[in-house]
Amino acid sequence: MKGRLTAKERVKIPRQRMPEQEPQSRRHNFQEVNLGLAANLAATEASRCIACADPKCVNGCPVGVKVREFVEWLPKRLDQYRKSILTNSILVARSRDVAAYDTAQALEWGVTGVGLRATESANDLPGINSTVATSPPFTNDATLFAASP
Repeated sequence: MKGRLTAKERVKIPRQRMPEQEPQSRRHNFQEVNLGLAANLAATEASRCIACADPKCVNGCPVGVKVREFVEWLPKRLDQYRKSILTNSILVARSRDVAAYDTAQALEWGVTGVGLRATESANDLPGINSTVATSPPFTNDATLFAASP
């Protein structure tokens, strides 16, 4: 992984606070509490996190995901995965128009994240500009699986 931070550089980066719905709002809905980080804050937090010398999150993970190793391993395979999923005629035929809904229905039902982006909505949550999840590799490829009517 290029550009690894030294321990001294890493500890100088403050932990980025995840924006959340206000308690008064969230007690009346079932939407995600966490609103997501802006792209620049997510990149800052990721650089701090990935450089951690003692990742307690790995030890505490019930399935033992080794985040640093995964982050180094995955990018080389994304194009292959995207191609195999999006060009596999069986997957395409079996998933096109399955559970299709549009942006208005998604918002009415409280759908967030990839389910909302699949409707080609620009944001994960109404009123929140979430550019992280719409940047590659998290693009609207999900439209294949939840095509708008």
